[in-house]
This record gives sequence, structure tokens and C-alpha cells, in this order.
Amino acid sequence: MASAIAVTACWLPRPERPRETLHYEQRAVLLTISGVSVLVAPDETSRLVSVGLRFNVGSAHDPPGKHGLAHFAEHLLFALRPNGPEEPELGTELSRVSLGYNAFTSYDWTHFTTYAYQSALGDLLRIEAAWLSFRCDQLPEAAVERERDAVRNELREASNESALNLVMATVYPADHPYHHPIGGTEAEVSAITHADVCTFIDAYYTPERAILVIAGDVTSDEVVMLAKERFAQLPSRPRGPDPKFPPVAWGGGPFRGETRVEHPTVVMAFPFPKEFAEERAAADVWVGLWESELGEQVGKGTILSASIDVGGGAKAPILLARATV
Repeated sequence: MASAIAVTACWLPRPERPRETLHYEQRAVLLTISGVSVLVAPDETSRLVSVGLRFNVGSAHDPPGKHGLAHFAEHLLFALRPNGPEEPELGTELSRVSLGYNAFTSYDWTHFTTYAYQSALGDLLRIEAAWLSFRCDQLPEAAVERERDAVRNELREASNESALNLVMATVYPADHPYHHPIGGTEAEVSAITHADVCTFIDAYYTPERAILVIAGDVTSDEVVMLAKERFAQLPSRPRGPDPKFPPVAWGGGPFRGETRVEHPTVVMAFPFPKEFAEERAAADVWVGLWESELGEQVGKGTILSASIDVGGGAKAPILLARATV
């Protein structure tokens, strides 16, 4: 059904600074190899290793008219065949050597996570190195068409996020990198070509944009040795441009729109401190208290569900309070 969405833009009051600061130490090693920032965090209590690879690129970097390209590229990195067209895809290799893996794309980052037994660490770093050594001839045209269908299906299944997309398009101006849905639209994804994907990955999935975190049943010396073996010869590539973030104007008053939702929905949007800003920790505590209070109202009167989330991206986050009635 088509239901109303009310969006209210308000200023979030600055919370008081916390009176106590917690200090802790973390046993870890940080180094840079061929431009890749590598963090090693041993944990002798674990029998597994976790390998996380984060690229500082997300949907905010999508070119105009090709929104969804970063998310599409995330899918296609699993389809690379670095050892030749007849050899397995990297996704197949990951399934063979790991216990599980996943990936996601946000406005600002693309993140890959893999879990495995310690004996698979060398194979995992070989696969990470293959992502960092991308060449277009490793990506078959057939894989682009196959993953295009998968992405379209994801967009259809995410239709319940239409209310959130409407809010984001209302709060952020049309020229803002957070104005558009992370996955783009079906029409935009359908128009993305093999060449578009190759150009984007080559420009943005570079060693200099990569952060590799290895934690669990490892030693720092072991990881440093393997990382140097796998990453020492990574090719350096030109860095693609970062997006510009125009200011977000607040105080425009309520907005009423229509989209397909199961129940009428009210969303309040507030400006929110950036991550690692001085006031962010206290703001997070304040939000938790508000969320607890709001949750107590669910089921009372006409409120069917309610949630509070931090939306948008790291450069201009917003706080979203949602309620269905």
C-alpha cells in the first residue's frame, strides 16, 4: 500500500561530555606493506583466524548515473579468475579454504570478512593479494551478467527499504554522495558495463586504499612474514578521486511523501556527530537511553514498531528515529 512518510529535520542537542574516560591496551602490530595497512591482533584464546579487508571506497564514489557500481564491484571481486579462465573463481577458492565469508558495501567502505582455521591463513592472504592485484582480463563477461541478475534480485528484495531511501533523498541534496541508494536502481545497474566495472575497480580497489586486519590464532611474526611474501610485489596504481561533500541544510520543516510500505511510517531525522568526534561517545549513550525509552512505547496505543539508527555515511551521519503505526 502507499502510505505517508513524515520526515522532520531537527537539531540534535549537544550532550554533556562523559565524566570518566576508560583506558585500555590492545596487543597488536601495525605495519604498511606496498601501501596496504596491515593490523595484526593475536588472540591465544581462539582456534580460528579472522581476516578482514576493508577498502576506503563505497557508493559515495559511484559516478553520476552509475549508482550501485561500488556494490556491483563487491560482487564481482568474488568472480575473478586470477589463475586463468579455466581455473576456479576466487569465491569458489574461498569456499574451499574457509569456514565462511561475507562482504558488504556502505556509503564509504567495502568490507570483506573471512573466517578459517589457522592452517588456511596462507591461502587467505593469497586471495587477498589477488584482489589487490586486479586486472580486467581476470573478470569474465559472463560473470558480469550473472552477478547483475543477482544484484537486481537484491534490489527487489530490499523494497522494504523504500521509506529509508526516501528519507535519505530528502535529507541529502541531489548533488550529495549520500543522496542515492547504496545499491542504485535496477535501471542504473542494468546500464553498467564490463568496462565500467574494470575502470572502477582499477581506480579504487588499490593497495593504498586497503586496510587488512588479521586476528585470532596467529602470531605477529608469522603474519608479517606471510604478508610480506604475498604483498611485496603488489603493483602500484593511480588513486581515483574522492567525492566532495556539500553541506546538508537543516531546518526545512516536515516533509510528507509516498512510497510502498506495509504500515504508515514516521521518521525523524537529526544531524549527528561524526564518528570519533569529541561528542560522539556521549551522543551514543544518549541515543541508547532514548532507544530504551522508545522501545517501551511499542505495543502501547498505536505504535507497532520503533527503532533508532545512525544513517548516512561517516562524513555526514544522521540519526533516524522510525515508528510504524
